[in-house]
Amino acid sequence: MLIPQSVDPDLYDAVLSLELALGTTVPLGKDAEIFNLGPVMDISIKYQRRIKRQIGFCLQGTFGYDFMPIEAESSISLVHAGAGTGVSWQLFPRIIADASIQGGYFYSFLNDSSRIEIDNDAEVVGGNPFAAGGLGFTFLVSPAFGLGMDIYYKNYLGFLSGITMGLSASYRFIRRGDEFVRQEDIQRLQEQIREEQVPEFTGPELEFESVELAPIFPVFHKYYDDHPVGRLMLVNESTEPVEDIRLDFFVKSYMDDPKQLILPESIPPEGRQEIDLYGLFTEKILEVSEGTKVTANISVDYRLQGYQRRKELVETLRVHNRNAITWDDDRRAAAFVTAKDNAIQKFAKNTSATIISSTSRSSLKQLHTALAIYQTLSVYGLRYEIDPTTPYKDFSRDRYTLDYLQFPVQTLEYKAGDCDDLSILYNALLEAVGIETAFITIPGHIFTAFCLDINQNDAWKTFHYPDDLIFERNKIWLPVELTVLDEGFVKAWELAARQWREHTGTGRAGFFPIRDAWQVYEPVGYPIQTTELEFPAARSLESAYRQEVGNFIEREIGNRVAGLQAEIEKGGETPKIQNKLGVLYARYGLHKDAERHFQAALEQSEYLPALMNVGNLLYMREEFDRALAFFERAARQDPGKPQVLLAMARTNHELENYGTARDLFSRLKEADPNLASRFSYLELRGEEAVRAADLNRLRSTVLWEEDE
Repeated sequence: MLIPQSVDPDLYDAVLSLELALGTTVPLGKDAEIFNLGPVMDISIKYQRRIKRQIGFCLQGTFGYDFMPIEAESSISLVHAGAGTGVSWQLFPRIIADASIQGGYFYSFLNDSSRIEIDNDAEVVGGNPFAAGGLGFTFLVSPAFGLGMDIYYKNYLGFLSGITMGLSASYRFIRRGDEFVRQEDIQRLQEQIREEQVPEFTGPELEFESVELAPIFPVFHKYYDDHPVGRLMLVNESTEPVEDIRLDFFVKSYMDDPKQLILPESIPPEGRQEIDLYGLFTEKILEVSEGTKVTANISVDYRLQGYQRRKELVETLRVHNRNAITWDDDRRAAAFVTAKDNAIQKFAKNTSATIISSTSRSSLKQLHTALAIYQTLSVYGLRYEIDPTTPYKDFSRDRYTLDYLQFPVQTLEYKAGDCDDLSILYNALLEAVGIETAFITIPGHIFTAFCLDINQNDAWKTFHYPDDLIFERNKIWLPVELTVLDEGFVKAWELAARQWREHTGTGRAGFFPIRDAWQVYEPVGYPIQTTELEFPAARSLESAYRQEVGNFIEREIGNRVAGLQAEIEKGGETPKIQNKLGVLYARYGLHKDAERHFQAALEQSEYLPALMNVGNLLYMREEFDRALAFFERAARQDPGKPQVLLAMARTNHELENYGTARDLFSRLKEADPNLASRFSYLELRGEEAVRAADLNRLRSTVLWEEDE
């Protein structure tokens, strides 16, 4: 049942109500010496007829039961029935007062086998007339339901008199005209009554001066909940202030409920007020595959000269297709990066499970994953095609021209896309496996970057060409060009890095992290069920991945390996050079080659860096007992070295030797506070320590040791 804000007395002509009252009777006079307080229950039927706007005349019938304890440890029951009349007043919109009198007949009897005389000769068993009168107050929870409080005088003639007080609940059947009103129609009827009471008004009042509605982009349907879809100018042309203003904006086809807007409390005479229009659109709007037009209803309720009034306006609203976008804000493309789409999740995680799980662990896990996904797209048969109708290079220059972007799953299904489509797809796949991404825009082109989980010092040590990385937002990013899928990941990286360098110096390169853009333009799911995507064969993926990993490693370490080999030929093998070769291979996940060189160094001497690095390899393989043995050998040479203390503390922590780990970590904090703060999870235990380490991705982090 709908509950209105107030109960209009004009709502009904008559009311038929059922009332249940519970209370107690307080005996008066000599009766108080015989009877104690007793409970009372009355059931009444009332018929009320309105004789004036707030005054009604009523008839009622009552059936009741009184239970009266007697001082003699007995009790009497009284059953009564009667009829009466009264008057009611609606004091406030929800409060009704009534006064009534009634009379009838009662019958009393003892509740046990005794017979007790009252006033010497009057027996308590028998019947007689009764009379009553009093006042009541009812609070209307709704037009149909009320809660009340009553107090009245009751006299059971020749037997008992007293004051009865109680609480009541009533259910009202409202009649207006010739029929009873259905409860679901009450609010509608009240609005109708209010409209009937408003006198016709022909003078100047509140008017719509202008309305501007921008076209709707379905992909941003969440965005419009707190960003304007248009503006409206209200003008108060009257000589009185307009108050209690409420404005609703509603698009019937694509909104569940009107959007109620925040307005000022009043607009002064001849005043103007500009209002932003917002709308919470449903996902149904994503079904729009071709641009269309719909009606938008704008209604404003307000109070003028003491009366409630309403103005309504119907406007035409343009809705673009679900793939439409303009480039007035480059972050908008982030709404298409649907990383949680089932098809995208399946594609990305299948790649990770097929390729990454079969390779050696590496400190550059994000890079290997991104490389694997890139090569998977190439094997999948994805190709770069310029959309002749909406080429990015042209449409990005005119920032308000309508462009067409594909959702990631559409690009996979079509196996083709423009530079923006391919960039959106690649970022969605990386975000699906937890890798942070960004869009990079330069004049006429868009490509991507992903975040590496290393710090700046490690980046300079690891990469032979650190200028091919992007240092933004205190993070390290690797740029990728998606239009050269058939040339491999390494070429895509080199091309993207060159484009970044060429344009960032002139200030013409834009960098937009996806997760920041999502704070404004939330991603939305593609609403159409796609066909089952055919994932490439695992053997083809592994082959393409391993070949490109080889190209990447050759690019990064080929020249450095050749230089170290030349040093060996010139000066002979030394533990230092062998260890350097091992570290070079280890940084890129070539752990077998790395271990071979570390062991070669140890064959010549108990070389501390090589001992540490063999321990690091064993630590990464989770062979903690063997790793600890190598770290202890290193400690015998330099027990106070911070890196040695850290390695032993971490390994003992993994072995759950928490006391030893705590002592070693305390020594580390004294020797190198900065290094200790980076691995502060070592002060914790169990699951709490695991969560803290995983949060900062420290459990798999190792510090490769080499002499400069």
